[in-house]
Amino acid sequence: VGIDGFPLDPNQRYASEGLVASTGKLASELVSNGAEGLQNAMKDPNNEYPINQALQKIENDIMTLDQVVGNRAQISTLEFGVLATTTLTALFSPFLLATKVVEVLVPSMAALSAAVGISAEYVGKVSVANGKEIAATALMAAAEAEVGLASAERAKAVIPLSVGISATATAFALLAPALLEDLGVRYGVILVTELYLVPPVFSVLAAAIAGLAAQETTALARRASSIGNRRFAQANSIGNSWLSASEQVTKTSFQIGSKWSNFAWATLPAPLLGALCPGPISFKCIVCAATAAAQAAYYLASAEYELARTMDAVAVKTRSAALADTYANQGARSGAILPFTSALAALCAAATAAVVEVLPLLPSIELEAAVGGIFPVLGALFASAASVSKARCEVDAAAASQAADSFADRDNKDREVEYQNLEPVRGVFNLIKLTARAIKRVAGTVFSKINPFGRNNNSPYAY
Repeated sequence: VGIDGFPLDPNQRYASEGLVASTGKLASELVSNGAEGLQNAMKDPNNEYPINQALQKIENDIMTLDQVVGNRAQISTLEFGVLATTTLTALFSPFLLATKVVEVLVPSMAALSAAVGISAEYVGKVSVANGKEIAATALMAAAEAEVGLASAERAKAVIPLSVGISATATAFALLAPALLEDLGVRYGVILVTELYLVPPVFSVLAAAIAGLAAQETTALARRASSIGNRRFAQANSIGNSWLSASEQVTKTSFQIGSKWSNFAWATLPAPLLGALCPGPISFKCIVCAATAAAQAAYYLASAEYELARTMDAVAVKTRSAALADTYANQGARSGAILPFTSALAALCAAATAAVVEVLPLLPSIELEAAVGGIFPVLGALFASAASVSKARCEVDAAAASQAADSFADRDNKDREVEYQNLEPVRGVFNLIKLTARAIKRVAGTVFSKINPFGRNNNSPYAY
């Protein structure tokens, strides 16, 4: 039976029952999903996200260069010719030359093979040293950028305080007329109207301080963002932005003068707007204080905008420096075995010098060739292995140099500040789009569960 006393239509009765059932089911699911979400929030992020897989992927990417180098022959034509010549000479000299000559020639060939391995160690160690120096320079630049960012953060710290003071002064400006009137009515105290001017004065001063702090924050932030741009730029990319000593002095003087002029101009809009607004002095003071509070809020937003871009730029610099240091350390790992290979090659040369002394005692020339040639062959193998490690050191040093070069702005190297990474306004819009998509997806899911006639509804009354 309906509300008006008439019986319900069967279709209406089924729809009402379906709506009630769907609503109850939705409430139960919301409670269970909320509890499950709270439980998931307390879980370890390592179990929620593929952190280990991501770290393993980074490790594999770092090892890619070494794997590519290891899959290719790294011996130059000259080195191959020298090693092949020394090996063949050590093996066939007993058949072609006298024993006295073999006793001198075979150790010389082994020493020549060892010299090839030692030269590979020299080249590899030089590459490792270059990579470590480049990485250290990049880390120093990243540390300097972090110091500049900290200075900008310290300069910005006073702006929220100024915003709070200006907002509080605006509230007192709104309260002052009613407070003075109430005091006059209740206690017969008549205060001077100049008290209306106290909150606007504090608000304007706070806004001026916020403006000065915002300028200082912007200057420090841009300086932090530009650290390393010239240091890692190519020689032919800084000609247009080069400034002489006199030009730098002129530029610095202009910046200092513009700072104080901007400070003076920051104090004018609020009093000027309050003076031009019609109305009593209490209303003018309210307008003045509110305008100064808006100015302070604008300065805060401007400073946060610059800091957001600077934080991203400094983070990119630090990441590049860390990547350069990673490849430099990878090169150091590859070069760690070079002294060992050189020692083995030298050991083979020394062993060859000792073995040739017993060659005259052997019964056959074939055995002399085998005994006298085994250590030169091993020395050549060790030199070939050292060449692979040397090539790995070189490619890792090149990767470290390439990572450090990302400090410079490749798109426009003449600019002092690199702001190619983050645009805060665009980033906010992108985040809003992502949030809207998530809300749309959740709303669609909730609506499909609420609708008793939806196709995806499990209600017996759904069609």
